[in-house]
Amino acid sequence: MSALVLRVQHYIAQGASDNVFRPMRLEVLAVDLAESEARRVTIERDESSIQADHRTIRAALDVHDCAGALRYEHAAPADNTVLWISNAVAWCYQAGGDSMDRFEPLVSWQ
Repeated sequence: MSALVLRVQHYIAQGASDNVFRPMRLEVLAVDLAESEARRVTIERDESSIQADHRTIRAALDVHDCAGALRYEHAAPADNTVLWISNAVAWCYQAGGDSMDRFEPLVSWQ
């Protein structure tokens, strides 16, 4: 994967539940993507938060006047192989050591 032409933005949020941090991460992600002129993002589907995700992303894009600039979708890793990359990076981050060293050239940290 490290030979692919891609960039992984890794957002770290520690100290609270995913219910607290997911909206915060999505808001920052939406703004970062819109400012980078990205056109599409795939978010790993969590059935319990899809509606809240939509509200969070739409509100962030509206506030920054870039609502039409970014298309997003929710998908399961089995349905969209691009999610395998983010899951691999997250796994390497959790594993630590030289696992993350292989991905380091691809990753920006937030």
